[in-house]
Amino acid sequence: MGRFGFIKGRRERAHAADASLAQRAAAGDADARQELTRRLECVPRFLRQLDRSLGSALGDEDLQDLAQDVHAVVWSKLASFEGRARFETWVHRIASFELRSAARRKWVQKDRTESGARDAMELDEREGQPMNLDSEEFEGLRLAMASLSPEEESILRIRFHEGLTFDQIGERVGQTASGVKYHYYAALERLRRIIRVREGGE
Repeated sequence: MGRFGFIKGRRERAHAADASLAQRAAAGDADARQELTRRLECVPRFLRQLDRSLGSALGDEDLQDLAQDVHAVVWSKLASFEGRARFETWVHRIASFELRSAARRKWVQKDRTESGARDAMELDEREGQPMNLDSEEFEGLRLAMASLSPEEESILRIRFHEGLTFDQIGERVGQTASGVKYHYYAALERLRRIIRVREGGE
């Protein structure tokens, strides 16, 4: 047997061993599950590498949440692993798919919320100040703001009037930066819908 044949045979044995380990873990073997749990420690590293290849599309907290999602997908599909590649290679493919899906969702959300922000709060770029509103426009905005929760209204006011970052707002209101972002963009989207409905009814 030549060197290539030796390497190929060793690789096939490793694949078969991984398939056997996965099947035992899927059947509930505690030792096998513990071993795979240890090997799944590669997931955060895979996600960081993949995220960098996409220009750091996700933040640290997003990656932590996504790592849990990848773990869940791996365990749910474990019985389908046939050992055609090493276990880590299979996990890397799952991590890649999940990260790209998460990045696409974030890009779509960003496009929508940025559009909502432009519709809800137009700023005069020349002066850097909110545009003057006539009494009817001001009343429409006031009514739209009244539809927000106190939490959403507070976050919007801090963001627009004080110009704080999401991290700084989070420290003030006792939330994580991602939680602040969620309420901020949800509030902008609600304002955008309300203002469009009012404009359409006039």
